[in-house]
Amino acid sequence: MVLVCMAGCARAKQVTNQMLADFGLRPQPVIEKPDIEGEIRAKLASIGKTELDRLNGNPANVEVKFETMPGSSIGLGQFYKTVKVYENAYPLDVTRKRAPQVQQSETLRKLGYTARIEYRYRIYRGKPSPSRDDARDSVADIKTDEAGREILIYHFDETGAWDAEHGRFDRRIESKEEPTTGAQTEGQEQTSGLKRIEVGGSLRLSVDSVHVDD
Repeated sequence: MVLVCMAGCARAKQVTNQMLADFGLRPQPVIEKPDIEGEIRAKLASIGKTELDRLNGNPANVEVKFETMPGSSIGLGQFYKTVKVYENAYPLDVTRKRAPQVQQSETLRKLGYTARIEYRYRIYRGKPSPSRDDARDSVADIKTDEAGREILIYHFDETGAWDAEHGRFDRRIESKEEPTTGAQTEGQEQTSGLKRIEVGGSLRLSVDSVHVDD
């Protein structure tokens, strides 16, 4: 009986306070909203690590190219392998989606949030080989000056849950620069010699292949 009375009294007090607040006789109670954007930001590091494994597992990152010897008039040269290696992931920002529009795709019309993650990659190459097969079997461990960044977009629902879909390609920033020799602070930008390239549509994970018959 005592518990029932206490619960009833608490409920009556809550109703009274709300009525007084509605009539402006008492301040409206402060309702703390969950920090969904903060919760999403806390997940981005883990998502970036998962996506690094996926991106590096793409067979399209591996190519065999042909390099003509300087001064050769008959096209003599050697084959070599290149591998695109995604080395780091950096969370960028979280944005609440705007009101849905009819012309948007079903994915974009869903309410919730989007987040962007930047992936930094570098091209590694193998030693020159006399045949395509030898080049394909070689180890690409020579760091080149070809590097860049790709930004992917991820979708979350209104509760902050990731839809587990692969990131949607946003843009690529390519560069030609000397391989870095010193340690770089996390999040630090490399802007020297960068060329911004806006690419729409589906995700492209590699440069165009060069095919040369043996």
